[in-house]
Amino acid sequence: VEIVYDVPLSNRNRTVGATLSNAIARKYGDDGLPENAIQVQFTGYGGQSFGCCLSKGVCLTLEGDSNDYVGKILSGGTIAIY
Repeated sequence: VEIVYDVPLSNRNRTVGATLSNAIARKYGDDGLPENAIQVQFTGYGGQSFGCCLSKGVCLTLEGDSNDYVGKILSGGTIAIY
């Protein structure tokens, strides 16, 4: 099952990758999810640490910009910024 979200993003939402990945890790452990099981499409500003700790199976796409440390501690997820 593929889940796709399309939401606006601001600097206030900078932990979205870590929060989502924490929930996935608690339920599925280190295996994560199948590739691209969850796709989240953002527009706006990702802030610092956008996509931090991103779990396997999660793809974050950002139309906009972000600050330093994008994808730090990346754990199998995918990030695209344009």
